[in-house]
Amino acid sequence: DLAERLYVEAGKSPAAKVEYGYKLVLGRAPSGAERDAALSYVGKGEPARLTGFAWMLLNLSEFVFLP
Repeated sequence: DLAERLYVEAGKSPAAKVEYGYKLVLGRAPSGAERDAALSYVGKGEPARLTGFAWMLLNLSEFVFLP
């Protein structure tokens, strides 16, 4: 699943996991505000937090709807 991929593939730092998640799901880097909010939520990158972050990414209207 996405959270597991973030945990395994993205590197050790929470910032790397956030960057990788945005690039993987949305094909772009997060804005500064998005990055700060995600890092605030993800914390140290615990698996449970990454699961919530993954759900957040998959539920963004940018991912769900095609223009």
